[in-house]
Amino acid sequence: KMCIRCANSGNRCRLSLVVGFSIILVLVNLFYPTSILMADWSTAINLSNSWIDSGEPALAMESNGRLHAVWEEGNYIYYSSKLPGGDWSTPTVVPGCPQNSHEPSLAADTSNALHLVWWSSDLVGSYGVLYAFKPSGGSWSHLEQVAWHPSGILGTDVAVDNSGAVHAVWSYPPYGLHDVFHARRAVGGSWSSLT
Repeated sequence: KMCIRCANSGNRCRLSLVVGFSIILVLVNLFYPTSILMADWSTAINLSNSWIDSGEPALAMESNGRLHAVWEEGNYIYYSSKLPGGDWSTPTVVPGCPQNSHEPSLAADTSNALHLVWWSSDLVGSYGVLYAFKPSGGSWSHLEQVAWHPSGILGTDVAVDNSGAVHAVWSYPPYGLHDVFHARRAVGGSWSSLT
């Protein structure tokens, strides 16, 4: 399984690609030049199907081939999933997601649980990096705040290591220039101090 992302913050486009049993590309309200070779690709499906601006998609796949997609739409984080050979579920807002939520990242662990990280500017006048998880076949957890900052955050990403620990990274400009921060959450533990 491999994930490739191509980000361009100026145009709000990020592609997510998962390679597993087959190659699948999810485009959320994203147009591409017609000169791109489309051989062997299925017809693109509009997951958001909304008149509201949608973007910043992320994609993860369970070991059984079930796909999960998240994206930013109307300042909320939306979620949809698809079983192999099935249709995409009706998109829903991640429960508890505050308004002004942006740039979600998604990862699946070895037990097929999902780990979601994004940032929001709705936390008592500051910016917060948020986290939620969803066990395979279960519901989304309550939100956890990974970190907070007094000014803007750019980009998030999430990964799960072999021990099951979750790692989050994001960019924040403490002195005018952006630095990249990392926090770790051990299985059953809380988020570490920033590094």
